[in-house]
Amino acid sequence: MRFLTGVLFFFMATSFAIQAAELDLEMPGGVSGVMLLSAGTPAILDHLHDVFDKKAKVLDDRFQIHKLKTKVQTTQAGLEEATRVWENGIHSIKTRYISQIEIQVHSFQVQVSPESSILGEFSFFCTIKNMSDRIIGEIAYRPVIGDILLPTSSDLVFELIDPRTLKFGLCPGHKISNEGFQPAQFSFFVGELTKDQLRYLEQDAHRQLTLDITGLSFLDKTGYKGQVSAMDAEKAFASDLAVLEKDIEAAQQAKTQADQVYADQKKAYEMEYNKVFHSFMDAASALQRASVRYTAKVDKDNHCHMDNVEKGQYMVYAHGSGGRVIFRKICIDGPKKDVSLSLLEKDPFKP
Repeated sequence: MRFLTGVLFFFMATSFAIQAAELDLEMPGGVSGVMLLSAGTPAILDHLHDVFDKKAKVLDDRFQIHKLKTKVQTTQAGLEEATRVWENGIHSIKTRYISQIEIQVHSFQVQVSPESSILGEFSFFCTIKNMSDRIIGEIAYRPVIGDILLPTSSDLVFELIDPRTLKFGLCPGHKISNEGFQPAQFSFFVGELTKDQLRYLEQDAHRQLTLDITGLSFLDKTGYKGQVSAMDAEKAFASDLAVLEKDIEAAQQAKTQADQVYADQKKAYEMEYNKVFHSFMDAASALQRASVRYTAKVDKDNHCHMDNVEKGQYMVYAHGSGGRVIFRKICIDGPKKDVSLSLLEKDPFKP
């Protein structure tokens, strides 16, 4: 009996030795461990992916997130276009009325103190005529002599106050002049000009002053300063811009509504999607655990060795860098198998 048992054990051990093999794997850098999974694992994974894709498509068809996002983008574009039209309307009004202001400079004076390297003083006399159909209260301007823009902290403002009556506002077809009264004065930054520019400003007999108008304000009526208020173009032409402002309000309302619908649907979609996602991940994790046949570590030279591996087909599964993995079928059909692996791909155990 003992002899029979020994013979049976000998044949079983011999049979296993014949079926067992050594496996050497050369891995890319960044891999720390390797699994050999059952060869049928990809088929089951394909089924899990197919189920996931079908459920995800049902959610896509149900919530229409892409269409809702497109609508958000469309309403955003509509709001931007309505705002652009409104801004163009404002710009057109300003440009038209600026072009109808005539300025004649009679004389000007530039003073740069030798003791000061910071500020220079500038004064001028001029006559301004309003050729538009509205009362103008102020003009904003930049002083230019020749081709030199005098550096100031901001655009300068000329209040259209008649020095004879002290009334604020220049009526259509009228003009005012400070000639014979106090000149308009301002300071400019000397340090931002070159020596040649300063010399030109002080000495050139052919220099010419231009007031480059950049903006203006309007009045409903003339009056003493403090009794009447200046209005910008938006307020002065509110009735003309009302239609454009209504277009902006409608576009903003449409965008707000589209944003809210998109946010609500996206939140509901993500809740349902997470259920489908976690269902896939749970099934894939269970499959991975059940499919593991052998495991081994990778040494510092990026080699992995396994002994006593039963001959047959397996899936080599290993995590690489950047979330990529090795997932490749191998066949062990001899006593020793050497395989070099380098191709990284998307992890099949994730959607």
